[in-house]
Amino acid sequence: EAEMCGNGIRCFARFLYEQGLSKSRIQDIETKAGIIHTEIMQTGNTFLICTDIGKPILARKKIPMRGKGGSCINESLNLDGREVTITSLSLGNPHTLIFVREFSPDWREIGRLVENHPMFPRRTNVEFVKVLNRRGIQLKIWERGVGETLASGTGASAATVAGVLNQKLERKVMAHFDKGELTIEWKKENDHLNITGPAISAFSGTYNYR
Repeated sequence: EAEMCGNGIRCFARFLYEQGLSKSRIQDIETKAGIIHTEIMQTGNTFLICTDIGKPILARKKIPMRGKGGSCINESLNLDGREVTITSLSLGNPHTLIFVREFSPDWREIGRLVENHPMFPRRTNVEFVKVLNRRGIQLKIWERGVGETLASGTGASAATVAGVLNQKLERKVMAHFDKGELTIEWKKENDHLNITGPAISAFSGTYNYR
């Protein structure tokens, strides 16, 4: 069970508004990662929604992550004799970032090994990040407990934080996935991360249960 989902929460905010469960465009939604503030910026076929997911957690014990040191920034991790360089943090759920020049054919296998590494007692999401420029990134996502997935809002946010900490990115970037794009901003004034992106209705139906 994930603590929260950066993309799912935008979909939920649209659902609440369209179903009349909330008349306000501004909603606070409780998750296992805390209260997430959402604001609907645009309605129509495509909703544009901004979410404030709070501050990144860099303390190693709170990620949680084993090992020495107060944080994990640009550290080497051994994967069955192969070394990768990682930065790890939490956004209510754990993330580990690997910066790459190009996506290698075996990125899924690397993701699986990092996710299940004994360094991470609750496992970890893994993001492979290709820096396009200081305001743009492309990502491949290996989601904890799922495997390859098409996009991740918290993954893009974690990549932005890691990029700033490793002096690769500005605080506001456009994140490109296999499916879709998100704008991520790590605000300097309050240390909060904002995710801005679409929420599009895919289908609807009725589920009957007893």
